[in-house]
Amino acid sequence: MNLKQCAAVLAAAALMAANAAQAAPTVGEKKQAAMAAVKAAKRQACDAGFEKIMVQSESPQPVYLVLWYTESPSYDKDPDTGETRCSGGSGSSYFGLARVVQTGGRFTVTDTDLFDKMPKANGFSPYQTVADQPKALNNRFIQSIQVIGGNRIRVVADKHAPERENDFQGNNFPTRRWQHEISVPDMRVLDAKLVCKLEYGDRGTVCKR
Repeated sequence: MNLKQCAAVLAAAALMAANAAQAAPTVGEKKQAAMAAVKAAKRQACDAGFEKIMVQSESPQPVYLVLWYTESPSYDKDPDTGETRCSGGSGSSYFGLARVVQTGGRFTVTDTDLFDKMPKANGFSPYQTVADQPKALNNRFIQSIQVIGGNRIRVVADKHAPERENDFQGNNFPTRRWQHEISVPDMRVLDAKLVCKLEYGDRGTVCKR
């Protein structure tokens, strides 16, 4: 093999390596990322389960965002058998959002729940409710979530109306739907807007704009 042929082979190999490095994550890789996220989530939420996986970025290394959900987050012991079990009521369920970084065949959970960062990142007041702070997100009532850029997500979530509006329908019946655009992984709210008011009736939930 002469020098020109050798150079061509090396160039082709380099191109193939670059394409492989930037290839979209496979179904198997996404599954491994989801499993790693749920395993981490179960350390803080007893019955955490998988809801949705998103690819935040593909290069230089894949980064995944995994939405998980728990209905009974607390760990408890059965007084009769001593076995550990999950416990919680209807008001204790919530969604979490894990961030997973893939390096080769290794999947590292860098954040078990990115939503936990939001109060500090946005300066939310501990003396006001989530309902009274427009940028605050209630992760009990997430309706949809999607990646809209390499470092941004859009979350549609319901929450209760501010107390001054006198529109409380019950703890499990939020009456306002909000859309948030959030930067990741710092979780700063870039934009928050009211989508509609929710009304409950015999025909289900109506989103009135």
